[in-house]
Amino acid sequence: YTTASKQLQNSRMPVCTLLPCMHCRLQDQLVTFMALAEGTSSMLCNKPTLHTQTAIAVVQQLLPQVHFSISTQPADANRDAASLQLYLIECRGAGLRGVSYS
Repeated sequence: YTTASKQLQNSRMPVCTLLPCMHCRLQDQLVTFMALAEGTSSMLCNKPTLHTQTAIAVVQQLLPQVHFSISTQPADANRDAASLQLYLIECRGAGLRGVSYS
């Protein structure tokens, strides 16, 4: 971890500072894993896609104990006006665990 951390600090490339961390085509793929995980998961992204909204609706039907929330985040002054709005998708997961066959 320390080596990776030092490399990021020495890098000239900004890591997740001006752009959303989650690509729009990955959002919906992560919804299921967020729902199954224990605790609260979150991802920062542009406006949630229709696929993401559908995945959230389906997961909430299948796992009623799972709760998702989507909130807007403050705009970053370094970004251009067309892409200022960011969203935070948070999920309180089900905390499911694997089955033991022993």
